Amino acid sequence: MNPRFVAAAFFVLQTLTAAVRAEAADVLPTLHRRPSSAVLSFDESLLFVANRQSGTLSTIELKTGQVSERPAGQQLSALVRRPGSRELLAVDFSASEVIVYEEVDSRLMPRRRIETALWPVAAACSDDGAVCCVTSLWSRRASVISFGTEDETADSAVIDLPFAPRAVTFFDQRHAVVAEAFGGRLAVVDCRRGTLISVRELPIHNIRDLVCSDGSLLLTHQVLNSAARTEAEHIHWGILMQNEVSSLPLAALINPDADLNAARKSTSVGGPGNGAGDPEAIVVLPDRLIVALGGTDELALIDRAGVREVRVATGSRPIDVVVNRAGTRAAVVNELDDSISIVDLTRNEFVKEIGLGPVPEEGLVERGERAFFNSRMSLENWMSCHSCHTDGHTNNQLADTLGDGGYGVAGDAKRVPSLLGVWSTGPWAWNGSQSVLHSQIAASLRTTMHSRDYRLDPDLEAVADSKAADEPGGDVPAELAAYLTTLSRPPSIEAARGSELAPDEVTRGAAVFASNGCATCHDPFTSLTTDGVFDVGLPDRAGQRKFNPPSLGGVSQRDRLLHDGRATSLSEVLGRFSHPNEQRLSDEDRDALISYLKSL
Repeated sequence: MNPRFVAAAFFVLQTLTAAVRAEAADVLPTLHRRPSSAVLSFDESLLFVANRQSGTLSTIELKTGQVSERPAGQQLSALVRRPGSRELLAVDFSASEVIVYEEVDSRLMPRRRIETALWPVAAACSDDGAVCCVTSLWSRRASVISFGTEDETADSAVIDLPFAPRAVTFFDQRHAVVAEAFGGRLAVVDCRRGTLISVRELPIHNIRDLVCSDGSLLLTHQVLNSAARTEAEHIHWGILMQNEVSSLPLAALINPDADLNAARKSTSVGGPGNGAGDPEAIVVLPDRLIVALGGTDELALIDRAGVREVRVATGSRPIDVVVNRAGTRAAVVNELDDSISIVDLTRNEFVKEIGLGPVPEEGLVERGERAFFNSRMSLENWMSCHSCHTDGHTNNQLADTLGDGGYGVAGDAKRVPSLLGVWSTGPWAWNGSQSVLHSQIAASLRTTMHSRDYRLDPDLEAVADSKAADEPGGDVPAELAAYLTTLSRPPSIEAARGSELAPDEVTRGAAVFASNGCATCHDPFTSLTTDGVFDVGLPDRAGQRKFNPPSLGGVSQRDRLLHDGRATSLSEVLGRFSHPNEQRLSDEDRDALISYLKSL
């Protein structure tokens, strides 16, 4: 099947509410825009904003606050300036292309479109503007675009990566660092040769932004401690979850023999009583760092020593920050408010908020989306649902929650499951104890996040002591459940890359799947899971043996497998761990079964 058809179909599933588009800018329908990034105009009088959900470009006249909007693509996931030129590059997630615009007389004029690997999410350019690296999420690839003269078409190459990437930055004219979207891996790529040089891993996750400065790589991320419990005390003291800015010497990153984690210096954002959930974009100034706190709706202004931290309120879920050349003003992209906050950096004050235009009234899904990314839902603002289930997927970490019936002994944490497609894979929790998704969410809010800022249904033994209880539709578990129903499971890596698995091998693998009883736990007719609990010979350290099987839908996009993440590949699951119950397959049968699983 044509991979671009697969991408288009996935886009339709994800954007049903915005399926109808207008032909001209003056008749744009009222849509949620979900801005993703912004770039200042050459003279800094305008701000150009890329909108992910509406696929539009907004232009803000900063002096007057006047906003105009035009159709541009399908889903604009990033917008970057090509240094040394008046060109801006808009990354279209669903069309899998980069749209090259030229800034002419305060307008952006489309010049050309350059194809990328499927599902592009971020981009960065070398300082000389000669090379652009575009990261593609589900295809696990980096597309390198080399720009020639104005009369030449840009050349491009594709680099396969061992993880799903997001953030990217250059540290010289040819080398870029690419960060894993969910876990803690970093890759160094040679963009001139189109090759992967090295892959390193840190005990972190949710790497959201990368910046090179003074010989170091700075990154925003979180750290989940698998040895901690989701108890209030462990949350309060930052033992369970830390929100950080880390600095890595580039020399250590490049040297494969260097202990990268030992070389890492971290600055914690927030602290006991004042958490700073979900750090996103980072801007480096001579005297301080600016960090967007996507979970608390604030900017954190931190001195370079990491001692003094000042917070400035913004709109809902700030994910990008643009600072003028003088370092006096910041424009903050508020994804869930469809707005831009202007902050005076000389006084550390909020100046004004500029809306991008009319938006529809929020429904159950939109309120659930707000709740999902809101770290104020947790005790002291330390984490959100997104902190562990990154963008609805998984951070590939282990957590000791009550999702398996109790806290275990040391090392008994369970793998954080993906929530993509979760609405059809009940029952929920590792012990299968929750038959209603709404109930599982309510239990997680109570026992994992220790949330008090929500209202539960009275039938679920709820508390109603919050501001949400005074608002219409304050049943947050129901809102979160509605939002989760919009999250489709990811395509297989093979489909995302357009790879053609041998049909005969997949068919043979399906037969192996059936003949060896795999469907007993992973029924293809019930979202590749079942509603029972099974002993498959892999007890946890507390002696618990029976678990509800996870769905195998999109299993090729997971990097840790089995309940405790002990396996890092399907080959390990079937070979090293002989899943299930020491079952041995011939090499031919195992290879065929893996081909089948990779097709799901």
